[in-house]
Amino acid sequence: MRRTFLASSLVAFVLALSGVQAQTPPPTPIKSFAEVAGKWDGVGSSGTKVNFEISDKGVFAVSSPLGQNKGTATLENGLLVVPLISNQGYMRLSMSGGALEGTTMYQTRAGTIKFTRAK
Repeated sequence: MRRTFLASSLVAFVLALSGVQAQTPPPTPIKSFAEVAGKWDGVGSSGTKVNFEISDKGVFAVSSPLGQNKGTATLENGLLVVPLISNQGYMRLSMSGGALEGTTMYQTRAGTIKFTRAK
C-alpha cells in the first residue's frame, strides 16, 4: 500500500514538472544587441527591482537600490553578458518568450533575474 502511494506521488510530481516545462518557452540565442536594445524593468530572485537600458551597440546602464553600473555588454554563445563592475558581479541573460532572463552574481551572491520591456 505504501509503495503504491509513493509511486502515485512520484508519477504526479513528474507529470506536474513536465507541464511546467511545456509552458516555459525555450531560450532563444541573442545574435545582436539590436534584438535587446531599449529599456527593461526587472526583478531579481531576492525581490530587488532593477532598471536596465541597453543600446544597439551594447552600451548599458543598470540601476537598482543596490547601486548603479554603466559599461559595454558582450555577446557570448547566444547570451548577453553584462559586467557589473562596481558591484563585482555580472548578469548572463537570454531571451525567453520576449523577456530577458538569466543568472546574476552580485559580489558573492548568486541569483536569477527576469526583465520585461519597460512601458
